[in-house]
Amino acid sequence: MQTLSGRRSNGLSPHSRRIATFAILLFALSGLISGFAVGAFVHPKSGGTPNNNGTGITPVMQQTKTATASPTPVPVAFNFPGVSVDQGVQKADGTTTYTLHAYLTGVVDKNGQPIHASGLTCKLWLVQRLNGKLNISSDILKNINDIQNPIPGTIKNQSAPVQEIQGLTFDAATQQVQACTTYDQVSWQYTISTSVEPGPYDLVVLFDWQGKHYNWSWENIDIKKANSN
Repeated sequence: MQTLSGRRSNGLSPHSRRIATFAILLFALSGLISGFAVGAFVHPKSGGTPNNNGTGITPVMQQTKTATASPTPVPVAFNFPGVSVDQGVQKADGTTTYTLHAYLTGVVDKNGQPIHASGLTCKLWLVQRLNGKLNISSDILKNINDIQNPIPGTIKNQSAPVQEIQGLTFDAATQQVQACTTYDQVSWQYTISTSVEPGPYDLVVLFDWQGKHYNWSWENIDIKKANSN
């Protein structure tokens, strides 16, 4: 029988086989380490909320901006109201309609900028012709509810009070007491009752800003009998 010696079936010596085996192990180990590194890099954080748009991209939440309300203007002092009537001579016939307009000018803040405020209360009423400056108690003007009632006044050196005359009938759209503003005119439409005696009168207009600031002025009119020309 022939004895085989000096060669192995794969043609590699034991030393070469050890080197090849070691190289294969190193290659496999490097691949395994690379796989772990890539997996750690792309793996999502645990406990996160999955997105539901199917793109793999978490949608960005949109923030809704809330509109900031403009602050309400603080009441400030203002000048005498301007007053204009459509006719200086009016009839106490209960049917003829007359119109009066009133407005404020120069209502500004400390920087001289116009103030646009709508929280004012205005009233129109009739009195006998004034022979001096009309004064109204601040106790009445500070309480907006009191303005609804007849407003008495005084004149310096005159003992008799100035009383409101119940002789005006107001149109439904322009009530005697109504809301008004610092920037637009307020109007009244009215008729004069036949109970009002002919003579010289004044129409008084009051602007009151929340009972904190107020001012008033008046306009002369002459009232005639219903059947006069």
